Parts: sequence; C-alpha cells; structure tokens
Amino acid sequence: MKFHIVFFSLFSIIACNDSQPNVISNHLVSDDKRVKDSLMAIQMAILDSAEQAAKLNIVSDISSFDVAEFKSNEPAYVLTALDRFDSWHRTAESLALSEKPNEKVVGEKALKALVSMKAKHLPTLRKYWANASDRKLWENNIEVVPSGSGNKIVTFIGGIFASNSNIKETFEAIDNTVERLEFTQVRFKWYKEDDEYTVYKIEPPK
Repeated sequence: MKFHIVFFSLFSIIACNDSQPNVISNHLVSDDKRVKDSLMAIQMAILDSAEQAAKLNIVSDISSFDVAEFKSNEPAYVLTALDRFDSWHRTAESLALSEKPNEKVVGEKALKALVSMKAKHLPTLRKYWANASDRKLWENNIEVVPSGSGNKIVTFIGGIFASNSNIKETFEAIDNTVERLEFTQVRFKWYKEDDEYTVYKIEPPK
C-alpha cells in the first residue's frame, strides 16, 4: 500500500508539472522585458548625458567655427551657417536661463562668444552670399556686388531694375535673407555707373 501511495504521489507531482513550462515561459518573458526596459533606460541616460555634455561644450564649438567651410557657389549653402548660429543661440539662451549654476555660467559665456563670433565672421558670410548670388544670377544679366564697411551694403545691378515692380518683387524675395545676414542697405541699379539707385534700408537686429 505504501508503494502505491508513494507512486501515486510522484505521479501527481509529475502530472501537476505540466503547467510549469507555461509558468517558466512567463517568467522568462517577464525577465526579458525587464532586461530590455533596463537597457533602454541605460541607453536613454547615456544619450541624455551625451547631449548635456555637447551643450556644455557650446563655447568651444562657437570658438572653433570655420567660416571658410561655408564658401560656396550656392547662396543657400552659405545661409546654413546662419542656421548653425540660430541653433547655438537657442542652446545658449536655454542654458543661461537654467537654475543650475554651472549651466547658467556656460550659457552666458556662450551668448557673449556668439556675439563676438558673428561680428567677426558675418562680413565674410555677406561677401560669400553676394558672390554666390552674383554667379547664380549671371545668366539673367544681373550683378550682385557687396560693398561698404563690413560688406554691409549689397547692390543688385541689371536692366530689369528699370521697373519699380521688379525692384519691389526682388526685395520682397530676399528681405528675410538680407536681414538675417545683417546687411544695412540693399540697392538696385539699372547699370553699374548709374549714380541714381533705389535703396532699402534695413534696421539692425536688437
């Protein structure tokens, strides 16, 4: 009788273990999800840390700006330098408004470095853009000439500018660009030797 009882008990245990593979599988799935979640959290922490480190290197990035990188026959490519300036400005402002002292200091330094860097390199970028525009518009018999202190004046020369409506349309097309490049004047002439011209004055950024 004892033999039968023991045998029955063992059989019962084995029979009950039919459900264990599902239990084990569920545990494995659960453990796998926890591992994936942990890895994701670690990856996000690393990315956040790298992003924060990049932000804190902004002063160095501004100081190492190479204006020659933006010399191009394409006016639009020259303007990508301004996109970089805008990105740095947003980051610097964000850091300057931070409640963390180290970030605030970096942000304030970055804003000052950005002002100095733009004052140094914008004259060259204005020249690059004007020269690229000149090459681009050559087929349309239009010249584009930078002049003045810091290349702050740009003059468009061509027969089409005998028409006031053409002058107006051209200026409206480039208004935002010349403002971003901080030109102070945009002039339009019929021909190069013309003493008379139409001029648009641009207010400097505040």
